[in-house]
Amino acid sequence: MDDNNPFNPTNPTNNDQPDTDSTSPEAPPKKSKIGKIIAFCALGVVLIGGAVGALLYVNWRQSDPVVLLGAVTNTLDLRAALITGDIDLSFSDPEDSGVKSIKVNSTNKTAIVPSSSSSTLTVTLADDTAMEVGLSSVLLVDGAIYLKINGIADTLDLSELPEEYAEILEVFEDMLSDIIDVIDDQWIKIDLQELADSELFSALIDESAIEAYDCTINALKNLNTDDSRDELVALYKEHPFLEVTKQTANKVENYTGYQVSEVRQELVEFANAIQDKALFTKFTSCFEDFEKYTFTADDFETNGEVIPTVVFGIDSWTHELGYINLSAADEDMSLKANIKITERLDSVDITAPDGAESIIEIIEELSGIIESIAGDLEYLFDFNAFGPSDYDFDYYYDFDFEDNGFYYSTQ
Repeated sequence: MDDNNPFNPTNPTNNDQPDTDSTSPEAPPKKSKIGKIIAFCALGVVLIGGAVGALLYVNWRQSDPVVLLGAVTNTLDLRAALITGDIDLSFSDPEDSGVKSIKVNSTNKTAIVPSSSSSTLTVTLADDTAMEVGLSSVLLVDGAIYLKINGIADTLDLSELPEEYAEILEVFEDMLSDIIDVIDDQWIKIDLQELADSELFSALIDESAIEAYDCTINALKNLNTDDSRDELVALYKEHPFLEVTKQTANKVENYTGYQVSEVRQELVEFANAIQDKALFTKFTSCFEDFEKYTFTADDFETNGEVIPTVVFGIDSWTHELGYINLSAADEDMSLKANIKITERLDSVDITAPDGAESIIEIIEELSGIIESIAGDLEYLFDFNAFGPSDYDFDYYYDFDFEDNGFYYSTQ
């Protein structure tokens, strides 16, 4: 057999060899999964750690001490607000006291200076007769004070006096009616400098009194500065004199109720420390005879008979103080007071009320009314005219009238 025969199966030619290419790519090696596993594990640890951290932060932020501290310091740093409040004092035995309840409702817009207030006082007698009087006030940045009383005419009623006092009733009804016409629902301006310049009060108000008042107004304004608020907040953080005793079951709006009580020693240290702070010394510098007082725990001791319950309504997440409730009671009476921060403000715009009259003008009008009935009063209260048997008075009243008013003395 010819070994060179191309058809010889035992002697294959190049045509029978596999076609190989030295440049063809090799198969890629398999990637390890360890890196991917480590990455997923690390991500899981981060997520779990973040969730745990967030949960711990939420729990910490909503813990009672942190919530209370945040609420107090946030409120101490509050520059202006609209605040409403009410006080309800009820008597357990109206027949004995003659009064069933005394209530006060108030609305205040304040930045300390300036500020305005509108209140209503309601006194309910034992027979359910209700007497209501309104009181409004305004304090301006220049220290001027405005006051207004309304509802006097509806409250004062002399018709229930005994018949034997008819003559007195007639005189006093005329006088009171005229006085009420002057002051009821009338804004009255009180300006210390104006009073000092008047002939009526010049002997009572000297320059030092005016300086002390102006100094006090400036000290009040200083309370709303950044330095004073920072100083006050830092001092409370150093001596937090309130603590949560328990959470209440009731929740008002978004606010959780936290019953609070004092930490006596912290309160003592706070009261002593604040006397050295600039926000306080600005007040004390207004009065030459001020002396620093060292407080002790005994100064805050109560008689133990009536311990008030104080509840702060706080948003547990934002630490916003929404309201303060106070209640106390004994066998004779019960007291409930509520204060609500209705709106937080950056500033307030308060101006002088329209139609206000100076207190000097008011006094002059009242003096004229009193002088006009001077003769009748002298006659009515003179025992020489009536005799001791007409009225069971223990004293003799001697009225003297002057240009600026009247006074009386007992003999």
